[in-house]
Amino acid sequence: MSMNYLSEMSFLSNLHLDSISADLIEKDLANSLREIHGHIKVTKTLGVSLQHNSDEKVTQEARAGEQVLLINRFLRTASITKEAMWGWTQRFLALDSFYQKMVDSGYFPARKREEWLEDGTEYDTHAQDLIPILHENMRKLDQYVEALEKELAIAENRLLKERRTARKKKRWSIRIRPARTSTTNHAVRVKKGKWPVWKER
Repeated sequence: MSMNYLSEMSFLSNLHLDSISADLIEKDLANSLREIHGHIKVTKTLGVSLQHNSDEKVTQEARAGEQVLLINRFLRTASITKEAMWGWTQRFLALDSFYQKMVDSGYFPARKREEWLEDGTEYDTHAQDLIPILHENMRKLDQYVEALEKELAIAENRLLKERRTARKKKRWSIRIRPARTSTTNHAVRVKKGKWPVWKER
């Protein structure tokens, strides 16, 4: 589902207005948590896939071109997941801190905030509990990206060598190809009198 960018920007830019309620903030926090945990699942799945791909047999059986494509897909997934998770994490932490500030200033009732922290969503809503989990997953994604970039460079070099070898083999096959010899008797049509005859040459 694509994001409604105008609605998102309007919500964030209007947090200072009296029309912003605790319910709206909690709704946005809950959505941020869903997005964060969705990206955590992607990170786990990516880790399993990378572990399988690092298997020596799988690596040896795959051609360099296939490896380049596969690593590029992994790298794209890791980079997008890392960027998205960091964005949603910043949003959640900033909005959660804002919510607490509004409670401390007496703008929102403290009881409302306490209920949200206890039973707001299916996920843990306490920032102090979420931060270590997010830090661990962000660290993993950093490691994945770094490792994949190195693997991609190796695979690209391997692909370049394969192409050079293939071109050399092709050139050699052209050089050693035997010359064609023709055993066909060529005939020349010669007119002699009224009727034409064929003369071997």
